[in-house]
Amino acid sequence: MAEIEYPLARPFFSESSRNAICEAIDGILTSGRLMLGPYARKLEQGMAEAIGVPHAVSVNSCTTALTIALQYYGVKGGEVLVPSGSFVTDVSAVLFAGAKPVLVDMDPESLSFDLEDLARKITDKTKAIIWVHLTGTISPEYRQILDLARNAGLPVIEDAAQAHGSTADGAVAGSIGDVGCFSFYPTKVMTCGTGGLLTTRDEKLKRYAEEMRMFGKDSETGDVKNLGN
Repeated sequence: MAEIEYPLARPFFSESSRNAICEAIDGILTSGRLMLGPYARKLEQGMAEAIGVPHAVSVNSCTTALTIALQYYGVKGGEVLVPSGSFVTDVSAVLFAGAKPVLVDMDPESLSFDLEDLARKITDKTKAIIWVHLTGTISPEYRQILDLARNAGLPVIEDAAQAHGSTADGAVAGSIGDVGCFSFYPTKVMTCGTGGLLTTRDEKLKRYAEEMRMFGKDSETGDVKNLGN
């Protein structure tokens, strides 16, 4: 059997995948519905089922998913804890939401929070924690991370941009915290060129995310009631 090289620096699509994608794109172009149609719903339903949560909302990027989650939890004017080993958008999303990012030291073994520094950085100003699954690795100390957050009454926002399908003790990334944020950027595990997705068990957050991705329009009245994304 001939060896096939799959370069890590770029996405790879087999010939059959390319043909199926092109056929689907042609169907979208002829349908007159270019966004939030059946393919978006299929993606949302499939991701929700795979992750084990009732709700998934597709958005234009993981950064937008992070920002929507932070806005929902009302972090404006407060502080959000972010691991120092992460990507720039974990900081910029906090700034977009009107809060101050506070960097927490990284444990080189777990690729996640240093638990002592995480506990030390939690104050009465802290409004949320962004927990990054760097390189798709879920910290083996995830229970301690969740306990620290729960004891402080803080929502945990999983940045699962690199963690599609990652698990820890059977728990799937995007279902462990209060909300999961995924990326479909070309360098990620799954890609559709770009895009993002938010996963949650919270019905109110699901509705809020759906409204915010459409300019802040109320889903029932059509009135713009928030500054949407």
